[in-house]
Amino acid sequence: MSNEPLPSREQIAYDMSEIIRREHDIHGTRQITSDGLNNALTAMAIFVLKPTSVDEKIPYQYQLENQTIFEVNQIIISSALDKVDTVLNDLKTKMYQLEKNQHQVMMQNSPEPIPVQSPTPESKERKSIFPSLRTPKPIPLNPNDPYQSSLEQQRKTIKLVDDWNLFVEWQTEGVEYWEDFDRIAFDNYLSIQRTMFRKDIEPNLMRIYSQGLNLVLMQEKILATQYGSSMMKEIYTTRNDFPQ
Repeated sequence: MSNEPLPSREQIAYDMSEIIRREHDIHGTRQITSDGLNNALTAMAIFVLKPTSVDEKIPYQYQLENQTIFEVNQIIISSALDKVDTVLNDLKTKMYQLEKNQHQVMMQNSPEPIPVQSPTPESKERKSIFPSLRTPKPIPLNPNDPYQSSLEQQRKTIKLVDDWNLFVEWQTEGVEYWEDFDRIAFDNYLSIQRTMFRKDIEPNLMRIYSQGLNLVLMQEKILATQYGSSMMKEIYTTRNDFPQ
């Protein structure tokens, strides 16, 4: 049996904090970063804006030998779109809860309903024989309520995925169907694709990804803290050599 002294409370607390820090570093900030996405978006912008000599029939962007540049950055950008669901779910949850709480406060502050006289046995019998054909009117939705007012933002967030899928689809078709285009048609086609990327994808994706990244890291910190607290509690409750 080992004669080494048991660790102190301070040593245990320090060891647990190191476990939490290393766990967060491994699964958190070192693996999830906006630097890779920022570089991929910048490289993709350079790719779509690169000029092509007028003597060439096919623009640089659709030449087969240049597709490796597109694919490398496309994989990074496509992977970053997982943050769309993170941001969307957070928005839905917060706005729904806010709207629910708002309605509860409104109901608490509303005046009490006027008591209705209890029906007589005869009226009960008539009601059972001749049931009302009227159906209750649904409560109208207020477009200014938190959740309802967030629907447009939700739509724009979801649309980012559709915009990116369309951009990749256009790139694929531009490479595969080169025989169907002359240079003028190619230039017009490329102009539309450039607009897709610079207007609808690049600024929106970076914003949503940064927001989603913050949500993920915040959740990781909460889980790491809960895990550390649970382990510390277990250690303190199972050790019987600490002074009480």
